[in-house]
Amino acid sequence: MRFIEASLIMPLTMLVISALIALMMTYYSDLETQIKKHEEERKEIYKVSETIGIRVYDRIAHETKKQSDE
Repeated sequence: MRFIEASLIMPLTMLVISALIALMMTYYSDLETQIKKHEEERKEIYKVSETIGIRVYDRIAHETKKQSDE
């Protein structure tokens, strides 16, 4: 059976831990980017509904004005 030299255990452990930390940071930064993107998409959905509401209001106002002119 072969033994690993004791002076290598601690540096290798730190290397593995730092690699795992870097992997977690990458995952969470990608997750944060995705969350921001979804928030922007949700805001765009509400803008569309506001635009539709304004168009409906303008159409009603235009028809009301048209009827009053007749």
